[in-house]
Amino acid sequence: MPLVTTLIPIWNVQSDWLQTCLQSVNAQGFSDHECIIVSDGCPDQKILDDIEHYCHLNPKFRLFHRPHRGIAHALNFGLSMTESKYVARLDCDDFNVGERIQKQFQFMEDNPQITLSGGSMCDTDGKHQFIPHCPKRITLKGFREAVSRNSTYIFHPTYFFRRAEVEEYPTDYEHSEDTAFLCKLILKHRKIDNLPDILVAHRLHPNRMSAINRDAQVRNTIRAIEEILGGI
Repeated sequence: MPLVTTLIPIWNVQSDWLQTCLQSVNAQGFSDHECIIVSDGCPDQKILDDIEHYCHLNPKFRLFHRPHRGIAHALNFGLSMTESKYVARLDCDDFNVGERIQKQFQFMEDNPQITLSGGSMCDTDGKHQFIPHCPKRITLKGFREAVSRNSTYIFHPTYFFRRAEVEEYPTDYEHSEDTAFLCKLILKHRKIDNLPDILVAHRLHPNRMSAINRDAQVRNTIRAIEEILGGI
């Protein structure tokens, strides 16, 4: 049983971006590590064939096929397929920066009171501009204030969490499953933190899910906070 599982859902992605993503996982120096890729009904058979070939060459990678039901369902299936101590999230069009897994693993080992950690990201469009760093400690008050300002409090592609301390992703907050996931942790008074390090490179392309579904994301983010955290 590996200590860390990187969990990557895929649906619609450019082949070269996915290759860069998988290579960044394979290049991690942390050896006790696997990668689970969940096809959320990916329509591109060529990409699926390429992933199958990649998994054949790299046994720590595993591909699972599911009908298209959305990212939350794909993530929950991936969680059900791992027994590792930690799970690291990564989007299929992003990639790890440096020894991301080692950094977050060591941070979590050194801080057993933390359930989930994240970190900063940089972009990949050639401008080398850093996406603003998230606050170090996530509190309920800070969480609510960040959402009210339409700010990011912790980046989903940088999530690294203790598998035994989390529930499934809520599936009824489409495009805001990450916020609902955090709300569930906050409701249970789990501690959430951010590393100062840049952990992931994020592609700021116009077809990314957070851009094309922005209205639904904002609406369901507010709904998740009201429905899950409204009473505290």
